[in-house]
Amino acid sequence: MHGYSHFDFAEDIIINEIEYRNLYNILGDDKSRAILLAVLKYKLSLNRSFLDSFAQHALDQYFDPLLISFGSDEVIADCGGFIGDTANSYFRMKNRAKLYYLIEPSEKNINIAKRSLKEFDNIHFCNCATGLRNDDVSFGSDGIGGIISAQGNNKVKQFSLDTLIKEPLTFIKMDIEGAEIESLKGAREQIKNNKPKLAICAYHKPDDAWQIVKTLTKLRPDYKFYFRLYFSPYCEAVIYAL
Repeated sequence: MHGYSHFDFAEDIIINEIEYRNLYNILGDDKSRAILLAVLKYKLSLNRSFLDSFAQHALDQYFDPLLISFGSDEVIADCGGFIGDTANSYFRMKNRAKLYYLIEPSEKNINIAKRSLKEFDNIHFCNCATGLRNDDVSFGSDGIGGIISAQGNNKVKQFSLDTLIKEPLTFIKMDIEGAEIESLKGAREQIKNNKPKLAICAYHKPDDAWQIVKTLTKLRPDYKFYFRLYFSPYCEAVIYAL
């Protein structure tokens, strides 16, 4: 997987075979199960042909219209808002929102997002990271793939979603470079009390897919899970919890 070649995917699959079998069984439709098998084959072989027949257009990423629908009173947390690309896709698809929280730790990126989304007046720009707890953390890179790391050269504020957003959330999107599990745990009250729709990236770490589902099942056993794949240089997979 481009950018993640230091991970031993085969070891992860072998060691966690039971977890992958459980994930396969819990997924909500045949397409999800077929995509999971294709992704596992790709991880073992790095042969992209296993993915080609399943990848969808990237414009639908996080908003698959066959899985998810939105009303006019959505309260959205866009974790990893980057330069506003996800928000632009959301609103260009004629979706509406009462409040849209764009959360991005890079000041450079969030300033670009403010310019690109200036026509919308219901977006709250939060220049911070999300995680399990409130803290000051180190953040590296202002471009694609910025990550919370002890080696980061910028200090940023980190908040749990439960702390940052008091309104009941209806939708959470996360693309935060491997911090998804910790951030989901930091949104435990939002998830337990409000059961927001979720679209969570599941490709930054080898075990993301089953770890995300296992984490969410402990918080809300009534979620139904779907697995989708999108065109990109990466194996860009998303777990939907609905």
